[in-house]
Amino acid sequence: MKKVWGVLLVLFAFSLQIKAQSIEEILSNPDGTDSIWEFVELKFAPSTAVGNKALLYIEGDKNGLGEVKKVLNLNGLTSGSNGLVLLTANTNPYTPPAATTVSSVLGNNNTGNLENGSATYLLVSYANASDLPSGSSDIDVDDNGTLELLSAGVTILDCVGFIEKGASNDGDGVYCTVVNDTSEISGPDGYIFAANSLDGYGKAAGTGPSFTFEATNVSPASFANQAFTPGVPNGTVSGIIRNETSTVGIKIFPNPNTGTGTITVTGQKASFGSIDIYNLAGAKVYNVYEGQLNTGKNEFAFSLDLESGLYLIGVRNDEGITFSKCIVE
Repeated sequence: MKKVWGVLLVLFAFSLQIKAQSIEEILSNPDGTDSIWEFVELKFAPSTAVGNKALLYIEGDKNGLGEVKKVLNLNGLTSGSNGLVLLTANTNPYTPPAATTVSSVLGNNNTGNLENGSATYLLVSYANASDLPSGSSDIDVDDNGTLELLSAGVTILDCVGFIEKGASNDGDGVYCTVVNDTSEISGPDGYIFAANSLDGYGKAAGTGPSFTFEATNVSPASFANQAFTPGVPNGTVSGIIRNETSTVGIKIFPNPNTGTGTITVTGQKASFGSIDIYNLAGAKVYNVYEGQLNTGKNEFAFSLDLESGLYLIGVRNDEGITFSKCIVE
């Protein structure tokens, strides 16, 4: 029964979620060993107190299913001006932007941090600190895939689960039943969530600090060779991950809209560029403008017959491409 449970949850792997508070990236056990390179990147509203939030790390192996491995209370942190909070080992080997808040809370420098293999990461809010489970407690005592001992005062905001393939892992499971970002691959140890529309996972390759996904042991295939850049906001280009900062600002008004509105693009320098609309599959559905983009504000009216849903407005210039969400009702 446990094997069936795990596979069923994996079917929800690519549910599209719009998340104000989310798990953006995970890198656990690069090269199969605990190390200073492990990290978890979280996203909140920019420059705000995180408040009563915590990250729970729960065992997914059949021999310890439901055991709480780590409880990281995030209360007292304030998100960076880019909205990001980066959780690292005691010694932080990365050089994230100054706009990112860094908290070195994962554990000792080289041991005892994050295991690879089957596991669940829960970003939660809580009413009182006493509602949080204690470390090493079992909150799924009958191993049925339900966290029945998780306090009613705890609310799951986001969930990422890894399930390892293979006969030796029959009976492993994850607990992503509220927000379903779950994955199944041989030896997963990396996860990236991009532009509130697409997530991917797989095996990490390379040496610190320049880790990427492998070329083949990854899902979906478009995430192959894509880079982890902890502390840098995530974006998407035609459904493929790219972590980047941008000097271009985009404002859509009104947003939501009925397919009619104005796109304001603000740039720090003049350049040739284009403005396009993409669906969530990464396909371009309309070209709004192509030509010179001036320094400062550039306004473009649009009136399109689009189906209701979420779209991405992409502004491309000589520095790359920047995206902003647009909701059509």
